[in-house]
Amino acid sequence: MAKAYWFYLEPFVFSIVKGKNQVALYNTHSGDFLEYSDAPDIIRLVKRLAARENLYVVPLSESMLAKPEINAFIKKVRERFMGDLLDQRHFPHRPVQMMPFLNIEKDAEKFKKDAPERVGEDLMTYVSEISLYLTNRCLINCTECHGAYRQFLHCTRIPDKRVVHLPLDAVENIFKESTGTSLCRFNLLGGDILEYPHLEELIPRLQDIKPLKSVYFHYKSISNNHEQLRAVRLPKDSSEINVLVHFPIDQRRLRLCQEYLNPLGLETTFFFPVKNELEFETAMEADIGARGSNKRLLPFYDGTNLEFFEKNVFLTREIILEAKPSLQDIFSRQAINGNNFGKLIVFPDGGIYSNVNFPALGNINRISLYDAVYKEMLQGKGWRLSRRRVKPCSRCVFEALCPPLSNYELAIGRNNLCDIWRG
Repeated sequence: MAKAYWFYLEPFVFSIVKGKNQVALYNTHSGDFLEYSDAPDIIRLVKRLAARENLYVVPLSESMLAKPEINAFIKKVRERFMGDLLDQRHFPHRPVQMMPFLNIEKDAEKFKKDAPERVGEDLMTYVSEISLYLTNRCLINCTECHGAYRQFLHCTRIPDKRVVHLPLDAVENIFKESTGTSLCRFNLLGGDILEYPHLEELIPRLQDIKPLKSVYFHYKSISNNHEQLRAVRLPKDSSEINVLVHFPIDQRRLRLCQEYLNPLGLETTFFFPVKNELEFETAMEADIGARGSNKRLLPFYDGTNLEFFEKNVFLTREIILEAKPSLQDIFSRQAINGNNFGKLIVFPDGGIYSNVNFPALGNINRISLYDAVYKEMLQGKGWRLSRRRVKPCSRCVFEALCPPLSNYELAIGRNNLCDIWRG
């Protein structure tokens, strides 16, 4: 009598099926990755395992196991502790097995089905970070002004048709609405926030705000407006300063910036947007002697430096797998965009955004943050921007393993910043 077996995968293995001719298995514990195309028997077997009704367990005949291709595949699966074989003579009953599948409690699709009254106050618990552009007034003409803010947190004069300040009462209403949320950070930016006419009134109100206050300055604005900087008396236990440094660097002003920041006694990070190898090297060598200071380099796409991004930003198979995304990471990336989710941006003209690269959700002068969050969850583009919704990523076996889409993809106009997809 021919032998029969149960072949199963472990529940920590993530199975991937793309189209008719691509499958893969990923071990979320070890990072091992098995990928197959143009292997009909293996592809059929993985598809059977991945079917929900089979729950990662399928019967396997002796004749099927005798096929060299299947035998070699099962050997690799067992060697990598991704699954095993059970002889049905000793295990006549189908083993009980669990398989991972997407079931995020706060998935946006589930949210759509809930009546608004059932969501209630819980809706604001989605909000974790708010960025307030207090003013668009700035006297410094940076080449990065109209592009950098679309790639990372950065000052800007947008909208630049006229000088606009976010009204102080609007800021206070935002503070009130954020009470009781999961908010952990307020980012305060400009323009030049030292040009914000209500700065001295705003600073005392920050004393009672529990989330981290993260304030952004341009290093030249600090040297220009150091007298106004004295008004920035932020609570030391819940505040930080971020300084944007552009090229070419004015070394004298950078030293003055450090001198003026020292008395504040706050943790300071100097951010260097870099466009090429020379700026990268210069930033690495830059002296940021201020006490308690850190340095970070931010790749900046200016429309001409794709080669720099290909060398320093683009992903490879090795980088993706070395990160060892967990099952929670994978399912989260399929449902939401971790770079955007929970974040709101408010511009000086009152426009509310989930991502500045997409249309505004409304205006703070006419709708509440609650209304903006509700709209984003129902029909917005930023929080749910996942790779499974865009091409060519949706057709790639690494789709769920890759980090979430970032603003770099939007700036470059290409979703696959990698050397993997060639189709």
